[in-house]
Amino acid sequence: MLLFALAVLLLVSGFVARKLDLSVALKRRLALIGAATAAAVILLAWMRLTPLAAMALAIGAGFAGTQVMREVGRKGDFEELGDKPPPTRPRPPGMDRAEALAVLGLDGDPDEAAIQAAHKRMIVRAHPDQGGSDYLAAKVNEARKVLLHSD
Repeated sequence: MLLFALAVLLLVSGFVARKLDLSVALKRRLALIGAATAAAVILLAWMRLTPLAAMALAIGAGFAGTQVMREVGRKGDFEELGDKPPPTRPRPPGMDRAEALAVLGLDGDPDEAAIQAAHKRMIVRAHPDQGGSDYLAAKVNEARKVLLHSD
């Protein structure tokens, strides 16, 4: 029974390799995976370890499928796998006052001292030298600039 499943697996893998127009290197890898899987299944079946032989067959098929999907992903042929991603709306450049208040953790109409204090508190957390990132530090600085120069 396992040998029949192995034969079917090899036939299916050959069909898939021709259908997807895979690279020569991947075809060689698939042949090697198929040969190693076949050897493992035959050896385990000969030793009367049928459950392990079935597991080896499943592992070989999974590994071969992973290799094929990695190659398909590298080619970028994702249109065949489903709908295209929805188009993203362009975001207006710059930060508005509401977003600046949210970034600094302020609400209402803060004065300059409150803005400076909130900026100092947030920049310490967001600074790249303290485990933050350049992006977060830039957002905090932009928020302070928007709030101080909007008056």
